Amino acid sequence: MKYAFKAGKYGRMLPMIEERLKTISMSDCATLISKIELYLGEYVTRTSLKRLKMAFQSIGQRLGFVSAGDVRRAEEKEVRSLRAKNARKDAKIASLTAENAALKAQLKAALATK
Repeated sequence: MKYAFKAGKYGRMLPMIEERLKTISMSDCATLISKIELYLGEYVTRTSLKRLKMAFQSIGQRLGFVSAGDVRRAEEKEVRSLRAKNARKDAKIASLTAENAALKAQLKAALATK
């Protein structure tokens, strides 16, 4: 934030910001850039914002069509989402299985005492 209020210093920081943004996912970059535009829009020049936005768009997004890379990234995102959903379901099943085993043990213990 120390550069947000000094346009000259911020302009010199753009290359470093671009390099750091390259290490995070495209969707996270888009979110971050939209927040920069929203919260720091009055301090950042339009050309700087446009430069940041264009640096982190695919060629298809820049030219207005869906590229093969866009399709691949969307499919990979869907696969990650499905894997996470399956992992949550597997964890729930494991929890229910453990709970079921504990209930069986309690039932056996209760029947054994009768």
